[in-house]
Amino acid sequence: MADNGITLLGTGGDSIVVGRQLRASGGIVITTPDSQIHLDPGPGTLVQMAKHDFHPRETTAVILSHQHVNHATEAAALISAMTHNGIDRRGVLVTNTQEGLVPAYQRSLVEKFLILKPGNRVGINDIEIRAVRANHYDTDANGYIIQTPSYLLGYTGDTAYSDDWAKQFAECNILIINCRHPGDIKGGDHLNTTDVIRMLTLCKPQLAILTHFGAKMLDADPLAQARRIHHETKVQVVAAKDGLHVAPSHYDAQQRQKKLGNF
Repeated sequence: MADNGITLLGTGGDSIVVGRQLRASGGIVITTPDSQIHLDPGPGTLVQMAKHDFHPRETTAVILSHQHVNHATEAAALISAMTHNGIDRRGVLVTNTQEGLVPAYQRSLVEKFLILKPGNRVGINDIEIRAVRANHYDTDANGYIIQTPSYLLGYTGDTAYSDDWAKQFAECNILIINCRHPGDIKGGDHLNTTDVIRMLTLCKPQLAILTHFGAKMLDADPLAQARRIHHETKVQVVAAKDGLHVAPSHYDAQQRQKKLGNF
């Protein structure tokens, strides 16, 4: 298990991009000295884990922001691999709702199955996870704030924008932002480039990572959109590619470690 890293196993964000695998959809892996957390394992997760040298058995928690296919469809397969299909009952499944894409059998294979509502928290090994409100047509959808031993990470999940929503992430060192659309394009309760500019103007993290791109975003070039966001906010912005690995210590020059206890 790698120490203290964030790896994006996929950056696809709509049915066209994911369906054609123009970008992969394997979710996000967060590693700390004691944990391997997998956020939103979509189609192809196990293939992408093998490609990027992550072992499913080292997974300590599977976390789902909501129950749409691009976020949760391979959670059951990952749990089966993590537990050897129940031979070793272990790990934690954190979701936003009782019902969803993880069947009851796979839910029974983990040591703990937890439903987090906005404001709820859970500690897993050396991390703490807090669910935050998302504005999505899946009305139970979450974002998450994750306290690791050395930084505070925000994950937006899928959501429409509002200033009140964005302020939930104001203390985060690093933000992973699902930015599906370029420019001012609206659609399906998802963020666009203009939304991200407004968010970063409010929050001012040390690093913002853009992911979950739709077809129109790929046509517009995520790198060009990231440059626009950086120009207007002065925040360091990365347009993720599949397999991007970030070492958070590289963005800790100001020693701004935040704590969930600040909320």
